[in-house]
Amino acid sequence: YKSVLEHCFLDTNDSLFGLHAGENLNLAAAGLIGQISQTSATIKQALHYCCEFANLGCRALPMKLEEIEAGYILNFIPDEVWESQSELAAKQTIDGALAFMLREFHLLTVQNHYPLEVGFDLVKSEDHEEYVRVFNCPIKYEAGNTYMLFSKEQVESAIVTSDYNLLRILVQYA
Repeated sequence: YKSVLEHCFLDTNDSLFGLHAGENLNLAAAGLIGQISQTSATIKQALHYCCEFANLGCRALPMKLEEIEAGYILNFIPDEVWESQSELAAKQTIDGALAFMLREFHLLTVQNHYPLEVGFDLVKSEDHEEYVRVFNCPIKYEAGNTYMLFSKEQVESAIVTSDYNLLRILVQYA
């Protein structure tokens, strides 16, 4: 996996290959997790299932949803061993996961809602403006972890494609 991402990075010479790939991936790539999300009753429930079944998409990058006063934080918690094997591959994968999660969020809310803030456990780079363009919110660097902060109103909103019966079947399958 590491060599594939590094190869793509070298071929494109795009220092933000993961971010741009995540921004353009077909939402069908979410597979079962995407189907579970789309049949959930609320965005909050969908995010809980995304966290619970994140290992179906990438075992090295589990997620955790946490409610705070300002809203809901979706934390991305990279496995330290995985991350240490290739910092480049880890950065590209994390960037791609964040951008892809934002696309899924847009699909579920049926609107182009954006996070209130995105945090990275990285030093601010020269690519800052590109992160602002993609996430359309303040970007916090050296945050101690990687996360997306969403408003309570957006996360607690209903999903129009909710289907309880199908959700039960999909969750049981997952």
